Amino acid sequence: MAAVNYTSVDRITDQLPALIKDTDISSSTLCSYAEDAENEINGSLARRFTIPVSGSPPLLQTIATKIATGLLLSQHIFTQERLKKSEWPDAFLEAPREMLEKLASGEMTLVNSAGTLVEARNDVGTVWSNTSAYEPTITELPETRQIVDPDKIEDLESDRNLDPFPDRILR
Repeated sequence: MAAVNYTSVDRITDQLPALIKDTDISSSTLCSYAEDAENEINGSLARRFTIPVSGSPPLLQTIATKIATGLLLSQHIFTQERLKKSEWPDAFLEAPREMLEKLASGEMTLVNSAGTLVEARNDVGTVWSNTSAYEPTITELPETRQIVDPDKIEDLESDRNLDPFPDRILR
């Protein structure tokens, strides 16, 4: 079994002790789901934090355990029909994944087991553009086929309190 950083077989077993006790699911299978959950977490957080996140963040333990348990339930325990009628996918898959998205976006902070803020990476930059909602002016098309998005022109004119002036549109 590979080492995992955020959860353990025991933590997964503690989520559903009676259910797991009555099945023949091995520790290696549970560890495999823990690895899958950790891979999902690392993939989501790699642009924001150094991976694996050190300091045993309790929130990552919770997220990893819930996701691993949800994967186990969805692939070994419940049928598709039973999944549709159950509320557990929200608790074990959807809610932890929403928290993961919030961590990745910076909407939510992450603290380690000592209660100290886990610092975000500072070696990855994000490029922002205030024109991302418009069609790009410069493209791979030939120079004669470049166009300025008319909505962009209208918004720029409006922002500058200018009357519409169609001759300003490049052709």
